[in-house]
Amino acid sequence: MNDLRRNPTVLWVTEDPPQLGRGGSGIRQLHLLEALAAAFPTDVLIVGPVVDERVRAAAGEVIELPRRRATWTEHPIGRRALELAIAAGSPYPLPAYTLGPARRALAQALRGMHDGYDVICIEHEGLAPVIPAVHSGKWVITLHLLFSGMISDELARRPERRQRLFLECDRRKARRMERRIVRSYDQVVVCSDDDAGLLSEIGGGAAGKVAVIPNGVDLSFFKPTAPPAEPRVLFPGSFDFSPNVDGAKWFCKDVWPRVREAIPDATLELVGRAPVAEVRALQDLPGVSVHADVPSIEPFYERARLVVVPLRIGTGTRLKALEAMAAARPIVGTTVGLAGLGVRDGVQALVADDAAAFAVAVTRLLEDDDLADRLGRAGRAHVEERFGWDRIGKDYVDLVSRLVGAPTGPRLTAARSGTAQRP
Repeated sequence: MNDLRRNPTVLWVTEDPPQLGRGGSGIRQLHLLEALAAAFPTDVLIVGPVVDERVRAAAGEVIELPRRRATWTEHPIGRRALELAIAAGSPYPLPAYTLGPARRALAQALRGMHDGYDVICIEHEGLAPVIPAVHSGKWVITLHLLFSGMISDELARRPERRQRLFLECDRRKARRMERRIVRSYDQVVVCSDDDAGLLSEIGGGAAGKVAVIPNGVDLSFFKPTAPPAEPRVLFPGSFDFSPNVDGAKWFCKDVWPRVREAIPDATLELVGRAPVAEVRALQDLPGVSVHADVPSIEPFYERARLVVVPLRIGTGTRLKALEAMAAARPIVGTTVGLAGLGVRDGVQALVADDAAAFAVAVTRLLEDDDLADRLGRAGRAHVEERFGWDRIGKDYVDLVSRLVGAPTGPRLTAARSGTAQRP
């Protein structure tokens, strides 16, 4: 039996690989996993292969389960039929459906091994049901976003009665799921104060169980430089993620033509992971290019005059906005896109929520060198003060330490005991 005050052991559970270059979730997981593993002996249970060697270097043992994929189709008729079947037959909301095979595989593995750990850290709301009804140890879950909040944003933009009925059903499922999370888990981690307030309300005021550990940025990796003169706009993100797909389509079709009318030689780069067909098609528009699965985002920040975050759907916070500020690139974003980052309109960024105002803000930054430079420097100072991964990693380790009553500081070297073996 482990002495919890000397050497607690941790199991990190995920289906989304912790790694650089894979989008915000993967980057966040890698930094927090490394911080946790520096303090406590930590193993990783994951669906699919680990490809970032930093994970293997940090973890004591990496347990990889075969990846299984849920049934899905992008054919309009087939997708509609499948969504209706999920709505009628699944207790979980649609965003959790695709994680079904991973959720079942992880739940089966955990039944044979969770007793060997003092802390089990679950990543993402869609994996929440893996917690056994009867369990030992302390269970922590990180909700990178709230399904119910994301569905509410989508509801606000869907006038069609049939779609609204489907989304309202999905939101009820999401809220039931989130209430169970607050009841079942010892600690729930969210990425913003807004999400903490919403989840505490959904969970019946259980604010003591909800903690905010924000997203962060590697301040040593992104070097601040002055914005270049060329009118190049960057929209970075994972383009298989529905809020980013919606934002890309809205920006390219409603905002970008207004920018091009004012500045005909302006160019736009959509850069990110796994762009779906709807996003790839946007490169047919004048001045737009799509760059998929690039090895590094840094060169795109360097050559961008400004970065846009035109999201209309979503909760949590946008890690790519933090990266842009770390690179000293001025940002234009919506209220949703910049939520939870503590930025002020006209100080660290420009905020606009309708197409005309967004286009005016982008045009201003393309034309005004002083404004672009001032916002870029203010953004860099903002992330240096609040969003470095070193600081955020320490806060996460402190949270886990308090949960198990362990001292904080570098990992203790006592031998591990009671750790479960590979299933």
